[in-house]
Amino acid sequence: MPSTQQITDLVRSGNGVVRHTNGSYCFSGPESLGDPTKSVLSLISILFREIQDYYNDLRSHPVNYENCCYVATQLCDTESGEFDNPAVQPLIEKLRQHEELRPLLETREQRLSLFRETKHFIQDILWRRLAEQPLSVDYLGWLIDGAHDDAVDSTDFLTLNHDTVLEQALRKKTVKYCVGFGQPSENVRFWESGQLEERHRIRVCKLHGSVDWFWFHSKRRIGIPLTDDLFDTPGRPELLVGTFNKMHQYTASVFADLHCHFHKCLRQVHALICCGYRFGDKGINTKLTEWINTDQSKRIVVVHPNPQSLMDCSRGAIANNWQEWRGKGKITTIEKRIEDTDWNEVKAAITA
Repeated sequence: MPSTQQITDLVRSGNGVVRHTNGSYCFSGPESLGDPTKSVLSLISILFREIQDYYNDLRSHPVNYENCCYVATQLCDTESGEFDNPAVQPLIEKLRQHEELRPLLETREQRLSLFRETKHFIQDILWRRLAEQPLSVDYLGWLIDGAHDDAVDSTDFLTLNHDTVLEQALRKKTVKYCVGFGQPSENVRFWESGQLEERHRIRVCKLHGSVDWFWFHSKRRIGIPLTDDLFDTPGRPELLVGTFNKMHQYTASVFADLHCHFHKCLRQVHALICCGYRFGDKGINTKLTEWINTDQSKRIVVVHPNPQSLMDCSRGAIANNWQEWRGKGKITTIEKRIEDTDWNEVKAAITA
């Protein structure tokens, strides 16, 4: 699957990205960019410079498409009146001083249009890349082994990934799981929050949404279309993209159900396995910090080839407590890549 850096590079270059007549952005070869795409790329280029200048004086932090989407969302929400944010106004005035942006930001309607298009541009590139088929799902084998372990009563996979690699890996091994959606109706599986409350041995909770979740206006419900080509589905998937703006949605729609389940899960377990998470989500980090500090028995097993580099880019709630937690045995690390890890090793770390 494409890396964060690869998606960021595509967001910044816009190579082959065009605006479809339906208002979405898609990949359509190397032909010349249309005016909407050119305007968006002009704003993105300037926003990245602003973001990089901000992070230059701070602790090591990767600047990527999520940072840009966060700023674009703030600009959009301010102009639309969704969120009052006086601190954003100086940035808008600064953007209007750039010669290439000045004619695009003269009126409120123009500003709102460009900011909204920029947000959609980033979201569409992300989901279209992540909806592509992975080269392999076999590297998740140890997760499947853990799900099959008779010593494990039940397993909750809590993921921030938007792709469907985990679900594909489970299906390949004919593992039954619950993702919160009901039985097919009119070739769509609609969201049913009660599914997560029922007893299932394996549950998959996608806390930031998924590339195959779409809003069906006629039903006013979120559903998974049972189609061979997600790109034929109208609209955009239900995804949370950005940094701190994601938390605004944690109490809304399907995400409220998912995060409620996440909260309940934490109250019921004494061990978490973290793999592929950079500890960069403030909302998630807050929950993890509160959970691990509730009593001495709580512990996290982190699977990562270089834990120090992980800590260098994680946020303060985790980074500032990392050494203390390690000293108390509340954090254990397995210094390997996910594909080089096996379930017995992870299980031993949990029960040690």
